[in-house]
Amino acid sequence: MSWVKAIATVLVLWSSTAWGATLAWDASTGPNITGYRIYNCSQPSCSPSAATATLLATVGTSTSFNIGTPAVVQYYVVTAYNSANLESNPSNVATYTPAGTSPSPPPPGPSTSPTVTLTVLGSPTQGQPWTVQAYPANVAGTVSVEYWVNNALDHIENYAPYCPFDGDDDGVHCAKRSRPFGSYTIEARVRSNGIEVTRQSITVQASATPPATSGPSPTSAPTVTLTVLGSPTQGQPWTVQAYPANVAGTVSVEYWVNNALDHIENYAPYCPFDGDDDGVHCAKRSRPFGSYTIEARVRSNGIEVTRQAITVQASATPPATSGPTVTLTVLGSPTSGQPWTVQAYPANVAGSVSVQFWINNAVNRIEGFAPYCPFNGADDGTLCRTTLTQFGFYTIEARVVSNGAEVTRQVIVVKASSQ
Repeated sequence: MSWVKAIATVLVLWSSTAWGATLAWDASTGPNITGYRIYNCSQPSCSPSAATATLLATVGTSTSFNIGTPAVVQYYVVTAYNSANLESNPSNVATYTPAGTSPSPPPPGPSTSPTVTLTVLGSPTQGQPWTVQAYPANVAGTVSVEYWVNNALDHIENYAPYCPFDGDDDGVHCAKRSRPFGSYTIEARVRSNGIEVTRQSITVQASATPPATSGPSPTSAPTVTLTVLGSPTQGQPWTVQAYPANVAGTVSVEYWVNNALDHIENYAPYCPFDGDDDGVHCAKRSRPFGSYTIEARVRSNGIEVTRQAITVQASATPPATSGPTVTLTVLGSPTSGQPWTVQAYPANVAGSVSVQFWINNAVNRIEGFAPYCPFNGADDGTLCRTTLTQFGFYTIEARVVSNGAEVTRQVIVVKASSQ
């Protein structure tokens, strides 16, 4: 209805003994105006939505209406409506007082000046969904509330309920939502017919830590425990699972593996290694041998509240003295930005020997003859050639195969840099 222009402060009433009282108003300048509706009430707070309002008449494009000579005090407003039957906001209130009658006094009360009360709905100090609602009082005319959140204009509410945070009301109540933890200064500036008449502010502290209670209580600070599942030191499938505690609101866990972001888990169980949970448990998998630093950063409503790290050493069971082994040796100077490579030296491996090389968890190539070198094309049948590679971390794993069956593996991490 916003495109039907309101009729504001233009309604007047005049009377004569012969013809009674007449309401008059300025014509609305809105588009496609079809006519006007006149409402009367028995109370000063007169509007079409009031329980005491009665539709007195509907007129065409005329801008006046004779109300006769009512015997008691009456109140009137006028609205415009268009061809789509959309109705404007009401005009100012015109009062008819019969001759010899005193106007009704204002309703009793401690004060009739405009006020606004701000009330917190929900439990922000418990990390639960919350909002704030404004309750204007003693405000006449067309009422709206301008909301400022942390000194920035959020939006203007033109109809009750008056809620901050744009989009958080459905026309019936203000919606409580989980919001990032922190301090919120919420100010409501109440306007009557577009003019500010009062304002009020409130500060809300949203946090995950519950308020202190009387008597001793367990630690309420957010924590997270990381537990290794499986047997990584035996070369068997394994994983890690995070167990957050004392974390309220919407919980998620951001996983970093060897200082690189792996993924974010939004639901329990909270597992590292993207794709390793089925919604019920964390999947244990065989992973390349080596050292894994796994860090869990726990977030509540999008804000980090605690973190914890664990280092897991994935390796095979130490072989017996005469069992198959493989040694990985760095050739060249990768930490000086110079050409380099790695060479595998299998030992105690019988039968037809080959070495499968995996680089950064992706298969690189299979070497069927010595020397056993990674990086395809980096050997000439006599030695492994050192080459310049892009700076970064290289996890190089050699899986030794005897007659088509893996018998041992080994991994090494090489940092290539210019320093």
